[in-house]
Amino acid sequence: SVVSNDQLVVDDASAIKASVRAGKLKDVTSNCAGLAVDAGTAYGNLPTPDATLTDELNTAYEDFARAGGQCAAAASLGSGKLTAALGTIAAGLVSLKRATRLLAAEGVH
Repeated sequence: SVVSNDQLVVDDASAIKASVRAGKLKDVTSNCAGLAVDAGTAYGNLPTPDATLTDELNTAYEDFARAGGQCAAAASLGSGKLTAALGTIAAGLVSLKRATRLLAAEGVH
C-alpha cells in the first residue's frame, strides 16, 4: 500500500541520516541503495485516483530514487554526491509530507 511503502522510504531516510552522523560510509551507501529500491517499489503503486496526490508522490519517489542511487555511489562522507543526495532526500520528504496531508484529508492514515 502507499502508506506502508511511504514508511519504508521514511525509515530509509532516517537510517541514512543516522549513518552519516555515525560516520559509517558503508552503512550510508547500503541504506541509500535500499532507499532507491524502496522508492521504486512505492512508485509502482502510482497512479492514485487523485491527480494532486499522484503528482506529490511522484515527485517524492523520483527524488528518493535519484538520491538513493546518487548516494549509494558516494566514495566518501564528504563527497559532493552525498551532499547533493541529502538535499534531494530532504526535498522528497517535503513532497511526501504534503502527500501525507492530502491522504489524511481523505481519511487515509
